[in-house]
Amino acid sequence: MGNLTILIIEDNPLNMKLVRDLLQFGKYNVLEATDAKTGIQLAREHKPALILMDIQLPGMDGLNATRLIRNDLILKDIPVVALTSHAMRGDDQKIREAGCDGYISKPIDTRNFLERLQPFLQEDTNNRKSLYRKKTSYKNRILIACNNPLSTRLLAAKLPHAKYKVISASDETEILEKVLKESPHLILLDSAMPVMNRYGMTGQLKTDPETRDIPIIMLTTFDEKDNQKKAMEADIDEFINKPVNSKELIARISSVLRFKQYREQLAIRRESEEPFMLPLNYKELVQSAIDLPLVLCVENSGKDSGFIQSWLEGQPCRIAAARNGEEAISLAQQEKTDLILLDINLPGMKGSEVCRRLKEMYCPGNIPVIVIAHLQELEKPDAIIEQGIDDYLIKPVNLRELQARINILLKKKACMDILHSNYETALNSTIIDGSTGLYNHRYFKRSLELQVKSSLHHGYPVCLVTIDMDNIEDFTAGNSRLTGDMVLSELARVIKNNIREIDLAARCSTDKIAVILPYYNKEKALIIVEKIRNDFASGFSPDKTPLQPDNMTFCTGIASCPSDASTAEELIRHTDVMLLHGRESRKSGLCL
Repeated sequence: MGNLTILIIEDNPLNMKLVRDLLQFGKYNVLEATDAKTGIQLAREHKPALILMDIQLPGMDGLNATRLIRNDLILKDIPVVALTSHAMRGDDQKIREAGCDGYISKPIDTRNFLERLQPFLQEDTNNRKSLYRKKTSYKNRILIACNNPLSTRLLAAKLPHAKYKVISASDETEILEKVLKESPHLILLDSAMPVMNRYGMTGQLKTDPETRDIPIIMLTTFDEKDNQKKAMEADIDEFINKPVNSKELIARISSVLRFKQYREQLAIRRESEEPFMLPLNYKELVQSAIDLPLVLCVENSGKDSGFIQSWLEGQPCRIAAARNGEEAISLAQQEKTDLILLDINLPGMKGSEVCRRLKEMYCPGNIPVIVIAHLQELEKPDAIIEQGIDDYLIKPVNLRELQARINILLKKKACMDILHSNYETALNSTIIDGSTGLYNHRYFKRSLELQVKSSLHHGYPVCLVTIDMDNIEDFTAGNSRLTGDMVLSELARVIKNNIREIDLAARCSTDKIAVILPYYNKEKALIIVEKIRNDFASGFSPDKTPLQPDNMTFCTGIASCPSDASTAEELIRHTDVMLLHGRESRKSGLCL
């Protein structure tokens, strides 16, 4: 077992020397730290095979340090063995709950110390790396906040184990503790919990910078006046009516998590742009985006339309009405619409076709649609959201629920508008490559650094894809009407058509384009790359110049944080090595 590296985190010099001597006798490489912060930093830099953790450390103690390690995607699979002087009754449970794999009592028995480490060092480094990569499948952590154990178990059973890690809490104190300890990606909050308004627990979560971006979905009953008030007053991101439908629950969780990703990426974009522009106030941008939004009500029934319009007249929005699909499309063409209330049963053009055409009018489908219908008109209400429609309401419409749904979707629309807004045009000369319309290399590097930092902090993967044109100079030399920029611009167009709004594509050199794919692992990144390859290979006509790029190839390198690297420079270096292998093979290929 020699040549493996073991990290000792111990503040007592005598204990440190004893453990060091024993490990060196066993032919191990030794790293040393006298406090938790330094130890975690060393662990991130060197990725040791084992960490020996003193429990009583100055500042952050060993148990809290272990909890941080277990929530860190880079470190979470490294075995941690506690060194404790207090292995009395109950300590074993505390050590295990903190995430330690075991403990060794002080004073250390030198006769069997090395032998006791063997169970934690069974895998060699290559196998451990392979094992780590298998274990790092990305799961969103869902905190169920409910004071009814049976309801908690039923909710947990509705969440697919492969996609979500479930955490539970039964009271306000436990909820706050679990939020700080587990850093959930989303909270399911039962309206029956005793403290619900913005001045209580939700207020604490939404005003704390560390927790305010965690979305909260309230499970409520809108038939109860008190619950209506709670849902309207609390800073809730979404709500679900009881009894909870399993498919609707999954659909709404997916929708809220997607919006969370957009907000995270918006924050990264804003931070990336700070060196290139005068600071703008994010809240002012959001407020301007939602200032007097236009709501288009497409309703065949004049009675229902008038009922909805009379309610909305007291709300901070403008209202337009249409009786059929053709009229709705005409109104949307005349003025930018922020949200559509759509009766699914319209004369003439079907509601689904109206929705599709309205979505196509906005880039890309960036207009929320709420379908309004009788229950019998919806074959599968829970599938509505999955099919691209943002929400639905059953007639007769609960007006408070309507108001809440509109408010939630307008906030989402405001965030999307900022990602598309024209304020970026002021930056074009400093962050945009003029030939391809992609971001430039300087902006890319800063964005990648922030993406990696956010990835490690929030616990999600991010992939870097680098695409390098192999023989663009040779190809354009035989095509007098073509330039390298024209070919690369077409590749850029294909890339932009195949990535999401939260992804970022940049020109890194004459022939190279890089794409940042947050929340994607290598398998998903590979799907995107294959789509790009197929679309590009099918032929194109830049500037009306015929071109069939069958004899033009490109190599692609894919690297992932945290499985391949934990810094932006390491990710870039990893993909560069992959591209080098691809060039040596002299054929278009993927290098992972």
